[in-house]
Amino acid sequence: MRRGKRRPAAFFGGPHALHRPGADVLSVQGVTVRYGPHLALEAVSFTVRRGEQIAIVGPNGAGKSTLLKVIAGVIPPDEGVVQVYGDEPDRHVCIAYVPQRSAVDWRFPITVYDVVMMGRLRKHGLFRPPRHEDRLKVEAALATVDMVSMARRQIGQLSGGQQQRMFIARALAQEASLMLMDEPLTGLDLPAQEQILRILDELRKAEVTVLLSTHDLEQAADRFDRLLLLRRRLIAFGRAEEVLRPDLLLEAYGGRLRLVPMADRVLAVADSCCGHGETEVDR
Repeated sequence: MRRGKRRPAAFFGGPHALHRPGADVLSVQGVTVRYGPHLALEAVSFTVRRGEQIAIVGPNGAGKSTLLKVIAGVIPPDEGVVQVYGDEPDRHVCIAYVPQRSAVDWRFPITVYDVVMMGRLRKHGLFRPPRHEDRLKVEAALATVDMVSMARRQIGQLSGGQQQRMFIARALAQEASLMLMDEPLTGLDLPAQEQILRILDELRKAEVTVLLSTHDLEQAADRFDRLLLLRRRLIAFGRAEEVLRPDLLLEAYGGRLRLVPMADRVLAVADSCCGHGETEVDR
């Protein structure tokens, strides 16, 4: 599929794609993306099952953000196919995309409540006024992420952790079954990270499928079902013990990773501006 301008029909109230029986939640096949002469993704293929929580890891510039945008339908691939429940992603309203906080204009005069209500507009269309049912869904979503008291705050008044919880509330109001999160834990202190991870535990119980990019290899290994190791192409995809092998990590990170031998394992330390990124790798 060649890249071109594409308007998400489902967002503007067009026909919504249905979930095809027996289809994978997510199928990515041969996806390649170029930005001019720069190759951002090369022939990436994988599938994800319902309710899985996947951590996407790799160095800066590996294509993690680009992959999430392609899955969300924000940009189409130059080559390859992405399908969500058997159809193109931009025809679905079940996909919630949480961008990096640095990509959001936090000065925009909009409240937390307004942002969460956008999840209902995504589901029913831009030009229909909210109904009583929509308001109830928004209030329930805010309660789930413990932000009822902050509903009328301007978004720029929130802390980093509160901003991420607001986006999760928007996804809950949208009743999303696939959530894509681009480095939601970066820059948060440990209590704020734990609060987000507890909410992800609740999403797991509801069988919401989550793909989350992170630089923290240890956290990825401890908290996620499978890891997707990326450096423009897919290096490995599987359980932590299958992916966090010294040879695969060196292939992905190159000189930006130090492997420290220990008695029964190898400690992998990512040398990155983003910090975190330390994990133990079984021999």
